[in-house]
Amino acid sequence: MRKKYGCPELTHDAKRKILGLNSARLYGIKEVERGNLGKRYKPVPKDYENRMSRELKTILEFPGFTADKMAKLKDETRLSAQSLAIPVMGGSG
Repeated sequence: MRKKYGCPELTHDAKRKILGLNSARLYGIKEVERGNLGKRYKPVPKDYENRMSRELKTILEFPGFTADKMAKLKDETRLSAQSLAIPVMGGSG
């Protein structure tokens, strides 16, 4: 695609600007343009998942830790709609 349209290569710095720094500005994170980000922000540790509590993994619905809140919400919505005789999209009731 780069060759076909003559786009420049996406370097590591370009990706950081596109994906990270633009988001930082949108969310109001200050001082993202001053540089020295490596001194202020460290990479996520490789063992980050091991550092997380079981409760947090459940809240974030990590594999094996899911609370299955979406399925519960769907069931509650379907039951509420059925009790009010409201058709539910994608449902058979």
